[in-house]
Amino acid sequence: MTRRWWVLAAFSALGAVALSGCAQVSYLAQAAVGQARLLLGARPLQEVIADPATPAEARRQLLLAQDVRRYAVDALGLPDNRTFTTYTELNRPYLVWNVFTAPALSSELRTYCFPIAGCVPYRGYFTVAGAEREAASLRASGDDVSVGGVSAYSTLGRLPDPIPSSLLRGGDGAVIGTIIHELAHQIVYVPGDTDFNESFAVAVETAGSRRYAQDHGQPAPDKAASQARYRAVNALLLGTRAELAKVYALTVPDPEKLQQKREVLTLARQKYAGLKADWNGYSGYDPWFSDDPNGLNNALLGSVAAYAEHVPILYFGFRLLKDAYEMEGGKASDELLEVEEELIDKKTEGGGDEDKHDVEGGESKKSSKQSPSKGAEQLRVFTQAFTLTFLAEWGDRSQIATIALAASKNPFGVVLGGLIGHAFCTGVAVVGGRMLAARISEKAVATVGGMLFFAFAVHSFVMGSENS
Repeated sequence: MTRRWWVLAAFSALGAVALSGCAQVSYLAQAAVGQARLLLGARPLQEVIADPATPAEARRQLLLAQDVRRYAVDALGLPDNRTFTTYTELNRPYLVWNVFTAPALSSELRTYCFPIAGCVPYRGYFTVAGAEREAASLRASGDDVSVGGVSAYSTLGRLPDPIPSSLLRGGDGAVIGTIIHELAHQIVYVPGDTDFNESFAVAVETAGSRRYAQDHGQPAPDKAASQARYRAVNALLLGTRAELAKVYALTVPDPEKLQQKREVLTLARQKYAGLKADWNGYSGYDPWFSDDPNGLNNALLGSVAAYAEHVPILYFGFRLLKDAYEMEGGKASDELLEVEEELIDKKTEGGGDEDKHDVEGGESKKSSKQSPSKGAEQLRVFTQAFTLTFLAEWGDRSQIATIALAASKNPFGVVLGGLIGHAFCTGVAVVGGRMLAARISEKAVATVGGMLFFAFAVHSFVMGSENS
């Protein structure tokens, strides 16, 4: 189909919806015009790449985008359609500006329903002036509002979405991650469930980006500092949102709730100042914690939760299933082999604790070494097991997932569940021991583990929906 046919189709669909709801006419009109201009301005990637007028850096990034898209289809199994096969020059910093809104005394975002995206907790505007006008109107009605720029989006494969020039501003990482993220939406998209949709897409983006770098021989980017900041800020924001939810559930007058809300937000800003003190001057998150109308409020907290609250569980599910897929049927992992080799070495070095047999003399005699007492032996085993387990778990999936849960859930429940879960898992390992290891492959364990992570994610989404 021609590009103009797609534009007319988009215009007609949005126009029909506009006629059915006069309150949304102005919004849908700007959306239709903006989408039409985006598609009409699109040029095939090959044409743009071959154009001598294309800047060298833009050409390099578009070649990267082509390669990532091809990899996403061939290696990751994402959809192959006309998404991101064209390019549009925007001459502005963002493609759209999203306006998130929430009631003053609620941590839940308001939702809006549209013909393609379904129900989502924001409205997108193709001009910053339009977004600010909407934000001012919503604030006047008493809502908390947050406005943020978006560099790219997709229409779930229904339209031939181009790569906008705004995407290139974010660098190679943004190009790689966004293409994988948006194509992932076309695999699984649940209308009306932004938390699940964004968590799923971010998990696929994170795992897919890592795999792309590995398969292309690229060193994993050193993001330790930025990831540590991101995790700390996310944990603080999700924890703040959970505290506010408790305040809003109180049976006290609204003025008292508003006062407690201000106290919770002030405490969050103080905690952020403490985090920032160790960041060597980095201030990228300052706007999120500012005291202006677009700063720290229910709308911003809700938008962060939509993208981050369930990502760790889904991500680790992908990682385990990926590990299982790449394992040979009965082959143990390098980590397991390393532990086994260490235990064998410890068992065979010296052998001084066992009886030695004098073959020539036909008699058995004790080693000259003094056998350790029973208490000392138990202490040695305890120390070795504790060290191996602590080092294996530190920074591993279970610890990070527990941090994410504790940031937004009841800490006592997280502690109790974590202790029972680890006790059960360790108990199975101890009781089963070598018998289970000989009968159940590590690949099967990884597969079951990945499926359980997905089951936990679904349970978390369902319970979250019921609670809200």
